[in-house]
Amino acid sequence: MNIGFGARPLLCAQPRCRFRPPLDPGDPVFECIQQRLTRWRLENLLVKYSSLRLVPVPGDSVQLVGLLAFEAFAPGKELIRDEYEIEISIHETFPRLIPSVKEIGGRISPTFHKLSDGSLCLGSPARLLLILAESPSLLRFVEHCVIPYLYGHSYFKRNGVMPFGDLAHGAHGLREDLMAIFRTNRENAIPDFVRLGSMKKRIGNKQPCPCGGGRRLGRCHNRAVNFLRSRLGRYQVRLIQHNLAREEASSNILRSDFLRSVIIAGQAEQNPRSQFVRNDPQSALQSAVALTSPCS
Repeated sequence: MNIGFGARPLLCAQPRCRFRPPLDPGDPVFECIQQRLTRWRLENLLVKYSSLRLVPVPGDSVQLVGLLAFEAFAPGKELIRDEYEIEISIHETFPRLIPSVKEIGGRISPTFHKLSDGSLCLGSPARLLLILAESPSLLRFVEHCVIPYLYGHSYFKRNGVMPFGDLAHGAHGLREDLMAIFRTNRENAIPDFVRLGSMKKRIGNKQPCPCGGGRRLGRCHNRAVNFLRSRLGRYQVRLIQHNLAREEASSNILRSDFLRSVIIAGQAEQNPRSQFVRNDPQSALQSAVALTSPCS
């Protein structure tokens, strides 16, 4: 199938776009748009889902827009045939960077498992990366990440419940999924598990296992940690580590803001005069800082 980029995958005339093997694991690999689309196996996706089309966008991303029609079912659940207007933005570093997917037909409410930028919350980054590690193609991404989300929405609209379990948003949801991957019930140990996964195997296995069993990792949860490391690589595990830290920092800020609002609201009920104090922005800022400083 001709996708509009010529029959022969020629190298670009510009030297910076010429493909070359990496000199070391951290060295970038430059490639032409034809080579990139071939690596993503885009043609397989467009053949199977012919209503999707490429649209030109500025920068290094590639965008697919169109109607995604599917037929799917979950174990023990009903078969659903449905279709959604979607927009998929794929960065040149795919599959290292998960594509952003938006529903542009107005069927999915902003409150139904969406991220702050309006894109669909398809799952935890670790789980999505593990799915793509088996076959890093756009077809696999659509069928194993996007369609399950759309099926879940269609099922929910019909039955009022989700067909399968869903994760919480933010750091708690990330920890929940990583607990299943590492096969542990200790949520507080997840950052240490991820940290060990970002180390070399011979170094990480000598460290104490975060499960609290008193043994080193190599004689305890090494299989779960090595599975994540071998599938994704230490670079991707480090990205998961940074993402988890960022989400936890964001959750702490939100928790601090919530506690601040509760404390201020409670003081306003006890002392009506504080309502007038809060009209002064500077006074309100000083009160908030004073009230929340013991909790910081």
